[in-house]
Amino acid sequence: MKRNRQFIIWVLTALCLNLDGVMAQERSYEGTITIEPVRLEQLGETIHVDFDIVMDNVKVKSSHGVDFIPQLVSPTVTYDLPRVSIKGKNEYLVYERRLAVMSAKAKKSYKAPYLIEKNQKKKSGVIRYRYTLPYEAWMANARLNVQRDECGCGESTLMNVEYAFDKVTLERMLVPYVVNPYLSYVEPTVEEIKSRDVQAECFLDFEVNKVNIRPEYMNNPQELAKIRAMIDDLKSDANVKVKRLDIIGYASPEGTLEANRRLSEGRAMALR
Repeated sequence: MKRNRQFIIWVLTALCLNLDGVMAQERSYEGTITIEPVRLEQLGETIHVDFDIVMDNVKVKSSHGVDFIPQLVSPTVTYDLPRVSIKGKNEYLVYERRLAVMSAKAKKSYKAPYLIEKNQKKKSGVIRYRYTLPYEAWMANARLNVQRDECGCGESTLMNVEYAFDKVTLERMLVPYVVNPYLSYVEPTVEEIKSRDVQAECFLDFEVNKVNIRPEYMNNPQELAKIRAMIDDLKSDANVKVKRLDIIGYASPEGTLEANRRLSEGRAMALR
């Protein structure tokens, strides 16, 4: 049985900067941001998570951001709620471009934030976080933490943690119900030709403002070998018919849109 597969190769520009130590120490914004608890309460079958993020003369650096990640934490469960992210100008552009090129499969699994706010000049104000979710028995012993990622590094071990509430205010304890599952057989639809989309990624290193591929440059030997191996596997499998091959190139967000378009298109054509 013949199978059509679509392969997408992502060509990304790797920025070889040693940022690990720097970003863990450097704050991403000026001014002050404080967390003010409002409510952590169970009402019926719903739990309400309310707090305020108070900003005083806050200005986020252009290529940085600060994230606030609420968490319900019990002795047995840690549950992340949608985050609030305040981004500088360039960081916000990166976020928009990431959404624009996200595949349909990635969008289905993407956990949307509570709020993404663009910040490029000093601002004071209040972000009111109001969120509800179904109440579960483990939440009776939960507290509310707010992780604050001030360095933009995404490492939870380096984040500040604020304890907004020590425990949930309970209206009543709900009696857990018992679920009795049953099995049902669903016969799949017969496919005369199996068509699948397969995505592969490689990360090629380019010199600044260059579009030509240097096979010996940095990590390119290993990445080019991955591409060759993938093509060899396709050619050797008689049951696979390649219907389409998309090559998508990218450039870093610095510079003008026209310059980035020229670089990304040129790099994709170089790989082709």
